[in-house]
Formats: sequence, C-alpha cells, structure tokens
Amino acid sequence: AVERFRREGRTAAALQHPGIVSVHDVATVDGTPVLVQDFLDGKSLRDCLAAEGKFAPRDAAALAAQVADALDYAHRAG
Repeated sequence: AVERFRREGRTAAALQHPGIVSVHDVATVDGTPVLVQDFLDGKSLRDCLAAEGKFAPRDAAALAAQVADALDYAHRAG
C-alpha cells in the first residue's frame, strides 16, 4: 500500500493543471507517507455548503465543469 501511495504521488506530481493541486514531493514523516503539496487558503466545499446551503444551479454547473475538466486532464495523462 505504501509503494502504491508513493507511485500515485509521483504520478500526481507530473500533473500541471489549474484545477489540480500541485504535488511537489512524496516523503515519509515519522514513518507515515505524506504528499508535499501547495497550501490552499480558503474554504472547503463542505464548509461552503454548510455556510451557504445549496449552490445555485449555474454555480453548481460551473463547479462540476471545472472538476470534469481536471479529471479529463488527469485521465488523458494516464
């Protein structure tokens, strides 16, 4: 499982897309494998939904399109 985590982390590090958080390194800290990623300051989707409730249909569609674009890029990259 640890080797798979490392392999997937190295694969993710090769992805460069505005909808995907950059992975800079795969490391081990105190025996725990970790990904070194960009720090994103802001609210999570969960926090946004808790604070604002449902998204307007247009906003939900825009978010879904951004996620789909990032997933398409990742799948095309293998």
